[in-house]
Amino acid sequence: MKDNPNKMPSIASLKELTDQLQATKYPAQGDYVVTSDYTAFTNSSPFFQAIIAENAPVRMDCMRMAIVKQGACCPVVNSRSYPCEVGDLIFINWGSVVEDDSFTPDTRFGGFALTEEYLRQLFGLDMPPLFRNPGLCFKLHLSDNERKVFQDYLNTLMSLSKLSYGDKNKALNTLFVAALNFAQMLYDQYFVAPQKNWSLGKQQSEAFIQLVNQKANTEHELTYYASTLCMSSHHLSMVVKRETGETAKTWIDRATVSAIQVELRYSNKTLTQLANEFNFPSLSSFCKFFKRHTGVSPRQYRTEI
Repeated sequence: MKDNPNKMPSIASLKELTDQLQATKYPAQGDYVVTSDYTAFTNSSPFFQAIIAENAPVRMDCMRMAIVKQGACCPVVNSRSYPCEVGDLIFINWGSVVEDDSFTPDTRFGGFALTEEYLRQLFGLDMPPLFRNPGLCFKLHLSDNERKVFQDYLNTLMSLSKLSYGDKNKALNTLFVAALNFAQMLYDQYFVAPQKNWSLGKQQSEAFIQLVNQKANTEHELTYYASTLCMSSHHLSMVVKRETGETAKTWIDRATVSAIQVELRYSNKTLTQLANEFNFPSLSSFCKFFKRHTGVSPRQYRTEI
């Protein structure tokens, strides 16, 4: 349990992850390759643990996909726990907020992480739906054959990346596209298809959460989400509360405050600019909203970080 549940997330970039991977303070076991676009690792200890422990909650600006090869872990992503054991694949898309994570001492992973920019470069306008959904996270226990396929992709990526000659980019790009399409195939098989059997309330609450992740920067009113989802505000409120345990307005406000925090921390935009970009009617309403949810004014937050 966090000491301050209202703390807004910082940003974890691929560079921070790779810096941590190469750090002497928290040395990672296992083998890995590092570039500005991606990192791949095999039998690695949880090198990102220090980033989460020191800065949580953390919003990811890169996609991570890894299989637990030894031990166990339990990340808390977007307020949901994902207990993982040997053979489990964990997928955390860019835009996800990691609030906590715990590991057994012997935990080892194999997988890779890619920047959002590299994902878009790989697929262009034909990016699979899975990767167009910021904040999406899932866990899946792989069969022996699925595990072998993923491990074969990873082994080939590692070997190809370490070749010391030739232009490897085209081959690497093709291999990543294949591995990521494999991830989409798994998601379609185990998550999209079973959604047909979800209760109506479950489908509606999941659609709401996805829409909030996409629109909360500028859309702060429940009526917008209810109208877009063709529901009444009252019915949407009841469904979301029943399915998630939190009110619909809590989901909207938390996503909005999180996005504002990112801008305050990482941009030089004035408060007036931010109030306009986040679609607040005035600077005063923008400041009151932020202080009501964080306990400090936007100016105070910016000067204290």
